[in-house]
Amino acid sequence: MNELSIDDIRRIYSAGAVVWTIHVMKRLLKHGISIEEVGQCIMSGEIIEQYPYDFPYPSCLILGQNIGNDYIHTVVGFNGTDLWIITAYRPSTDKWESDFKTRKRELMTCFFCKGTMRESTTTHVVDLNECLIIIRNVPCLECEMCGEIAFTNEVAGHLERIVKTCRELATEITVVNYTEKAA
Repeated sequence: MNELSIDDIRRIYSAGAVVWTIHVMKRLLKHGISIEEVGQCIMSGEIIEQYPYDFPYPSCLILGQNIGNDYIHTVVGFNGTDLWIITAYRPSTDKWESDFKTRKRELMTCFFCKGTMRESTTTHVVDLNECLIIIRNVPCLECEMCGEIAFTNEVAGHLERIVKTCRELATEITVVNYTEKAA
């Protein structure tokens, strides 16, 4: 088993062998979390979940607190040389028990990170080389942890039809509203 230890994670983080993905940088902005707070989480927190078989590298979920004593979850992975910061967010009691270590029973979990999928809307962009199609207000399931977007079978069917119709228009850029075109 390839479980990570908090001591190794802290050693690697302190040495500066850290990779910040574009995904985590977007999540930090969305959740109002600073890089410093992620560091505080790693340096003072504890591992609450291990994902030893994650692809491409083992990862884990760390629970920590910032200087203001707000709880933060940070998911990190290790590729053998660098610590990858995958995502960070403030856990909520909608998903977690009051200790923020124990998950509540969930209706649907993210295929990738096991976070909670919640109903939301998104903007779906399709680049077909000859034209760019932007579909706004698309109903989706969005992972609260990693931000992964998924569509129900019904929505995927509507998206396929909308893209096909827009492609036939052959304009360079097409912007449509899902609720108007899916009906």
